[in-house]
Amino acid sequence: MKSFTILLACLAFAALSQFSAASETSDSATSAALSTDSASGPAAATQASPESSELPESEQPAKAADDSLFKALGGETGLRALARALADTYAADTRINALFVNANKEYFSERLFEDLCVRSGGPCVYKGLSMESVHSGMDIKPSEFNYFVEDSQKTMDALGIATGTQNRLLKLLARTRGEIIRK
Repeated sequence: MKSFTILLACLAFAALSQFSAASETSDSATSAALSTDSASGPAAATQASPESSELPESEQPAKAADDSLFKALGGETGLRALARALADTYAADTRINALFVNANKEYFSERLFEDLCVRSGGPCVYKGLSMESVHSGMDIKPSEFNYFVEDSQKTMDALGIATGTQNRLLKLLARTRGEIIRK
């Protein structure tokens, strides 16, 4: 079960980067902030607008073949609750909460919700940056990634999400790990 839980952390880390990418100007400002050598990572992305435009279809998260997982996770209501709970858990964890100092929690929760919704087969559109763009220059270490994994598992357990449902979601997220670690 823990190996599958690692996968959710990938998504969480992607959303974390976008969480802090939401305070002032535009998506182009986000891209510029993320690509600057002198200022990289979540704190560098604080000049972006909370209103993002839709990614091209080729960069959208892979959508599930059907909506059974979306329904098992409680549809939009359940996924919004999960995204909010995950954001709260990550921000409270002293091992990783420094990443949230300049973050817009509402923006982070919304991007996380969108990504989970798309990947689980829901009707949503993801409006954040691509996983690779978000994590570029962040040099995320496996240990940092694992803290998100632990928090994700605790949060899903606390929400009463069945292990089988957790594993189905996490399996869909597995392919993003390589786009997140040490980028």
